[in-house]
Amino acid sequence: MSLQVLTGDKLETAVAIARACLLITREMEVVRLGGEQQDVRAQMAELLQRRAANGAAGGRTQTALVIDGAALAQAATPQRSARHTPLAPLHPPPHAPTPSQALASVEGADLLFALSSGCSAVLVCRASPLQKAEVSSHPS
Repeated sequence: MSLQVLTGDKLETAVAIARACLLITREMEVVRLGGEQQDVRAQMAELLQRRAANGAAGGRTQTALVIDGAALAQAATPQRSARHTPLAPLHPPPHAPTPSQALASVEGADLLFALSSGCSAVLVCRASPLQKAEVSSHPS
């Protein structure tokens, strides 16, 4: 079962409230997206890859995802296609992309959905009213 909390509170306040309500327990891994992080898509791809590796190794750690409004906005913004980038290389790189590079090329909203769907709890903090409405209307 997954529970999502949408709030305008600061990240630390949202986590403290979630811990007080036992939405987040001491045994859970708390994954935070937001703050000063530059590339939210790359971080989400890395987290999904790590989850897949842990699952293959038999690990089953419960996870709580905490994402702020800025990271949510970055994840929801469509990526620009490489063919529209003026400095795109004319030939593909000579090596195949790593799994995390391949995952990072997936749209951010899809990565966020894949990441959050495997979490026991999802907290969205510092979110605007519009972001809250969009997240709550997305099928879980």
